[in-house]
Amino acid sequence: MRAKNPPILQYVCLAVFFAAAVSYQVGSTLYAFPDYFHIRVANYPFYTNYVNGRPVVQFVNQAAWQAGVRENDVLLAVNGQPLKGLAVFGEAIRKSRPGETLTFDVLTPGDTRPHPATIPLSQVTSPPISWATVSVLALKLVMPAFCILVGFWVAAVRPRDPSAWFLCLIMLFFSVFYSSQAESWGPVVRDLAEAYRVAISNAWPIFMLLFGVYFPEPFPGKGPVWWTWLKRIVISLLIAFCILNVIVRIGELESFASVASLAAILERLGKLQFVLSFAATAGFFICISAKMGQAVTPDAKRRLRLLYAGSTISMTPGCVLFVTQGIKGGQLEQIFPEWFVLTGLSMMLLFPITLAYVIVVRRAMDVRVVIRQGLQYAFATGGIRVLQVCLISAVIWGALTLGNDPTRSRAQKLATLILTIALIISLRKGALRVRKWTDRRFFRDAYNAEQILEGLSDEVRSIIEKRPLLERVATRIAESLHIPRVAVLLEEAGFYRPAFALGFPAPVEAALPDSGATVQRLKREAGPERVYFDDENSWVNSSALSEAERRNLVSLQSQLLLPLMSKQNLLGIISLGEKRSEAPYSSTDLRLLKSVASQTALALSNAELTSAIAVEIGRREKLNREIEIAREVQERLFPQRLPEIDGLDYFGRCRTALGVGGDYYDFLALPEGKLARISHKG
Repeated sequence: MRAKNPPILQYVCLAVFFAAAVSYQVGSTLYAFPDYFHIRVANYPFYTNYVNGRPVVQFVNQAAWQAGVRENDVLLAVNGQPLKGLAVFGEAIRKSRPGETLTFDVLTPGDTRPHPATIPLSQVTSPPISWATVSVLALKLVMPAFCILVGFWVAAVRPRDPSAWFLCLIMLFFSVFYSSQAESWGPVVRDLAEAYRVAISNAWPIFMLLFGVYFPEPFPGKGPVWWTWLKRIVISLLIAFCILNVIVRIGELESFASVASLAAILERLGKLQFVLSFAATAGFFICISAKMGQAVTPDAKRRLRLLYAGSTISMTPGCVLFVTQGIKGGQLEQIFPEWFVLTGLSMMLLFPITLAYVIVVRRAMDVRVVIRQGLQYAFATGGIRVLQVCLISAVIWGALTLGNDPTRSRAQKLATLILTIALIISLRKGALRVRKWTDRRFFRDAYNAEQILEGLSDEVRSIIEKRPLLERVATRIAESLHIPRVAVLLEEAGFYRPAFALGFPAPVEAALPDSGATVQRLKREAGPERVYFDDENSWVNSSALSEAERRNLVSLQSQLLLPLMSKQNLLGIISLGEKRSEAPYSSTDLRLLKSVASQTALALSNAELTSAIAVEIGRREKLNREIEIAREVQERLFPQRLPEIDGLDYFGRCRTALGVGGDYYDFLALPEGKLARISHKG
């Protein structure tokens, strides 16, 4: 088969997207947390947003409030320069330093004349440690970096897979969820940054719908006509809205007057865009639900069920927030309490985490095993470490709060300090135990497995009976790698049938023909073969494999097939199911299993030879016994008593070359004292 050309164009596009995403994230991080990087930046006294064609002031801080600026005032000028676009305000902030002042001309609704407001600019500082601060850090720093890395990694592994690209673009949405005030980033850069942010934000429902259509594989056929046209209409309209929003946003930065009419049209069509976006997002859930019902294997159903449940739980609070915002208008913080908004938005973080878990850990897409297992281990142990840090931080924060309480005595504060130290030590020990348990139970039991399987390789050499050999091998593999279902198939009348099975609720009736694609592949490759039913590119889903063979492999619940090869002969097949931890088989597992299979094949060959020798010995013993019986019968046919003849001594004897012979003799007494001899030579 001709090899595919390398996906150079896909990688070039991916590199461009990655550079844009990283650049935006770096700029956004520096804007949101400048003091973390020792950068002196002037704080925004308020934020502006175009509402009904006018730049309206929102989120006014204390200094601006004291200068006479109120919520929903209209900003007209900055330092005497008319506000033709938000970039005028952004440039003024960018060029100012903490401690300087800016003069604004604002118009309060209901007044006829604007009034000036001179506001001193403070330095951006980090808020005190609290749960709200932790939520903001997660939303603006940790989650965006996580989403960028996972999204681009999956797309880099599968550059030709549309679902991988849609997954990457979905992940990018969580890196631009919050505005980064790009109007203060400087000329050209601000336009590119805002175009990127607005495009990703507005196109997110499109990516969601298309990901639902293509993941884990496209729907068979074209589907109903109404569904096809509905997708086309919704996607086309959302693309048009996305382009128009990018144009309007850049116009609001540079010159609002140039896009005023277009902005007014978009504002009137805002509810239509909201309905279409909601419909596209709902289409994602409809597609996943439909595929969940059509999934063939329990594996695929479980993964889709997990994706559906995680998406529903994570998106429902955000959906409530945004639907209410769409009905009432205004900012979320102006409609709901801050804690409720942060909780709802924080719940949305579960969506990219669910996607990453399904893709990386549950192997819903065929990404590289070594990296996938490494990330799986990192997710588990890293999650334990994060939980440990959070608990210790909470304990320290509680201790500091109690320690600074003036109503508490010195003895109480000392007791609090001692209790805090004890709790920190206990949490550290507990986290260490949990990590060790996770390490041993799911991921890093390679050392124990290596000892067990290498010992098994030495042990099977001394087992010469077939049944105990198969039972021993299957049991030890299942125990060392935590595999609940193992089956060993041996050749019988042209088929490989289960000779020993472990962990199945009923006897397994699978039969793989010697001439079938599975057996021929194992003979050709002579090594372990992975079985991924939910991967359309896997060999088990190719046309070369018959449906009957595929059903047999499904009944075995195989995830790995291990051939037992002796020279060029396939003596048997070991079918290994999924691990209890659902971790994929690593390269270390394959190396150890291949060694065990080699020794098992040798022992199986010796067992068959020993069995054949035992059969031959039994056959020969039976033949010898039969010859002995024939010899005894023949000896009884010879004369037992000789006739007595006066004056004559004689005797007769038959000496055969083998156990029995064809010769015969006898003596007859005749009248007149004569003797007759009868003999026959066979």
